[in-house]
Amino acid sequence: MNKFSGEIEAQSVVDLIQIHITQGVPVKIKIKGTLFEAYLWIDKGTVVHAELNDLSGVDAFYQAIMMDQGLFSVEANVEAPVQSMHKPFTELVLESYVLIDEGKIKKQEPKINKKSDSFKTWQSKLEEFANIDGFCCSLLIDTTNGMCVFDKFVNKDFHLKSEQISAFLTEDYKNKRR
Repeated sequence: MNKFSGEIEAQSVVDLIQIHITQGVPVKIKIKGTLFEAYLWIDKGTVVHAELNDLSGVDAFYQAIMMDQGLFSVEANVEAPVQSMHKPFTELVLESYVLIDEGKIKKQEPKINKKSDSFKTWQSKLEEFANIDGFCCSLLIDTTNGMCVFDKFVNKDFHLKSEQISAFLTEDYKNKRR
């Protein structure tokens, strides 16, 4: 089977989905945003399942299409674990835009410490992470969007917290800049 790889830039999650809807194979799209990861499964010309944090189905889809930036990857020939959505893609998108415009759906806000402008708060938060056995890490963070660009950890379990730490440190940096 022939494969191509490279980079594309989409203006929105909806545009990204549209690129893959016409494929004849089921695909799984992973979108890694600043603080959220969304997973979208496409099959038979529509989105059949979505997951984002503790949400799934149409609620996860609504939140995913409101993501304004992130990195994505696509896996071909991946079946959805369940089919939680049964509407055509255009109907899902139009319905979501109406609900967003009416204020019935609001963008899910990340749960991060908003009072991170004091050194004591930052230090206590870091100490919380440092209590993990084998704590040793390096993070390269894009402070414009809080995304962790690169991380390296001695303790593999610590990797799961990199997004939380990146968000916290970015918020702290922005507060100090203000």
